[in-house]
Amino acid sequence: MSLALASARRVLVTRPSLQAKPLVKAIEDDGWTAFELPMLEIACQSEPLELIPLVSLLHDLTHIDLAIFVSTNAVSCAASVLANASIPWPSQLKCIAIGPATTAAIAEQGWPLLDGSAATSGDGAPPHDSEALLERLEDMPLAGRHIYLFSGIDGRQLIEHALVARAAKVTRVETYRRVRPSYSNTEFCAKIDQFLSLPSASPSRPPNTEQHSGAALIGAERVMLFASAETVNNFCWYAQQSECQPAIQDVLAIVPTERVAQQARQAGLRQVHVAGNASQDAFLHALRSL
Repeated sequence: MSLALASARRVLVTRPSLQAKPLVKAIEDDGWTAFELPMLEIACQSEPLELIPLVSLLHDLTHIDLAIFVSTNAVSCAASVLANASIPWPSQLKCIAIGPATTAAIAEQGWPLLDGSAATSGDGAPPHDSEALLERLEDMPLAGRHIYLFSGIDGRQLIEHALVARAAKVTRVETYRRVRPSYSNTEFCAKIDQFLSLPSASPSRPPNTEQHSGAALIGAERVMLFASAETVNNFCWYAQQSECQPAIQDVLAIVPTERVAQQARQAGLRQVHVAGNASQDAFLHALRSL
């Protein structure tokens, strides 16, 4: 890729700021220009009234059969609460996670894992969804077992409902809140204008007409990455509030799953490609296919 083309091709990264850093570096190492516009903030539970019931639950960890973590945020915020309460993680309490990034976060804490590594899908890409985690638990007898499900407030209910249906005793441990960042309409539109601005003469590439998830990826010069439905919804909310939606509705959006793709289309984004999961590798593979 020429230097001129690299400067013309930009990726909008909407992940929370701290989580975005490794992805931004990888994108720029690949020759793109990454542009950050966080569409989600993560706030660990910290208020005393929030922590009283949480710490009370965590004191019972020795009576739990399995801990499930739905995200790296669930791991880091749980670790923070445990450290502040001087509660060690029981060595016999095994953990399992959605996806390899969360599995790695558990391993970094030194907490024992139920299995050595996350399962992979048929194409070798690790699945990053609730359904894939439930498949990994299919052969485990769960009736009567007490499971702690570490998540954010108002997280998806699929895992909990599926485990309860198998007669498991599930306790949700909500360690963090997802918050929509605060931007004024003027600030949001200015950031979008900066992201979309094109050089006066940008080189062109032959279009890639290979079909992906029902849509053609055509050598886009502007691409938006969304790791969750919530980031999509927050972004489109700002676009509608600031009247910037016409500027971005035809920009290619890359999302992790078909479920998120459906929400993106419903929110007004017309060009949506499914990467397969929300991992850095999946996003980079999608960008390289353009």
